[in-house]
Amino acid sequence: MFKKLLAFVLCVAMLAGCGKAGNGLPASSSEPEVQDEPVYTYKDPDPDMVLATSPYGDVTYKDYRLYIDISENIARYNARQNAAMAAVLEYDLKKMGIEIDEDAFNAQADSSVEVMKNYFEDFESELGQLSEIAGLTEEQTVDAIKFGFRSEFLVEKMGAAIEEKAAKEYNPPAAPMNDSGEPSADFELIKQQGIYDLAARMMEQYSKEMNNRLSFDKDDVLVTVDGEDIAYFDGASNFIAYSAAASRLDTVSFIQQGELMLRALEEKGIKIDVDAINAEHDEYIKSLKGEEEQLKRLIDLCAPLGAGADDYFEALRRPLILETAVNRYYQMVDEEYAKLVEQNTNDSGDPTGSIPSPDQYYVDGMKALMQGSELVNISGK
Repeated sequence: MFKKLLAFVLCVAMLAGCGKAGNGLPASSSEPEVQDEPVYTYKDPDPDMVLATSPYGDVTYKDYRLYIDISENIARYNARQNAAMAAVLEYDLKKMGIEIDEDAFNAQADSSVEVMKNYFEDFESELGQLSEIAGLTEEQTVDAIKFGFRSEFLVEKMGAAIEEKAAKEYNPPAAPMNDSGEPSADFELIKQQGIYDLAARMMEQYSKEMNNRLSFDKDDVLVTVDGEDIAYFDGASNFIAYSAAASRLDTVSFIQQGELMLRALEEKGIKIDVDAINAEHDEYIKSLKGEEEQLKRLIDLCAPLGAGADDYFEALRRPLILETAVNRYYQMVDEEYAKLVEQNTNDSGDPTGSIPSPDQYYVDGMKALMQGSELVNISGK
């Protein structure tokens, strides 16, 4: 849900993992055209819009808007897939005569949300921010977060149902006899393992068949399963809106922190090898252009934004520089902390001065880095 410094990795990983069906992405209607020379069609409507303020100077949407918008689109499509999976699992379970225990789901989801609250110190403060971006109330946003755990809950129920079915259908081998002519004590274990193995095969078959059963061709319904449309419902729609908002907040937070780290490095005379980053990026683009299915998906993601694949490839350059800056900044912090420890420790290894814990040193450093910086215009509108 919350800030991820390496948010851009999601974009690259998602493009590398796009499947042929059931992925929640729009189907491509034509073969991708690979041009020898890059073709750029994207026009940023407001490149001077401020994204984040900072003591070093404002960070604008220039070099970032397309990257942010596509990150959001990927999250939206992923969320649709997740919501559709939950809906299809519920559809199948009900066809099997199994009702969903909503009280059990809510108890499990509430527990997961409590874990998030305890783990993320900024949970409450970001909740209002996310709700505003998503156009939801805070109560709806919490329910959307809980919905994210629904498919996992339903997978467990499906697994239990399939294991029960396997137990009924399993044909155990003849029981081995011991010297006294009685069934071996190990027979029950052998039988249970056989049921487990059969259930695992049945679950694998169920998963394999899923893609062939689903269609995302209709934009006005959540998913079509076995030719039957499953309409959007509040839980799914709110989850998709929340997921898109969370992705956008994560991405702009990554940019904000990355830019601050890059500028802090520059102040200390630490340079990033931009030429090496661009060379590696160019090699990645060459390999991606050879992956027909991935390129189709990328083109479909870019099209609604008036962009092409080359626009997105270009939009990745600055985030890749920031990712390198983030890694180098962490390295610099580690080096500074090691020097601090060395300066405040005698030859016997005993402390001679006050040394904060590594975690505290990092937290204090991040607070100092972020001081005077604020995200603005997160929605980009």
